[in-house]
Amino acid sequence: MINMCWPRTPDAPWYDNYIVLVSGVIVVGIGLLYMMIHRSYGHSNVPYNVAIPKKYISHKNKRNDMSM
Repeated sequence: MINMCWPRTPDAPWYDNYIVLVSGVIVVGIGLLYMMIHRSYGHSNVPYNVAIPKKYISHKNKRNDMSM
């Protein structure tokens, strides 16, 4: 990441040199803003392991499963 963000051409405008860094900050900022506004990640009442069907979980993992 540092190699991509490092400015290469001193004659170019600042935004041409730092476009990767600026766009990365914008994407992370929009993502954080979205998470703060919607907060949908903490309002689920579904157990944590419903995405994996039970037939794919090995017997070793079934013994440690606390959601049953």
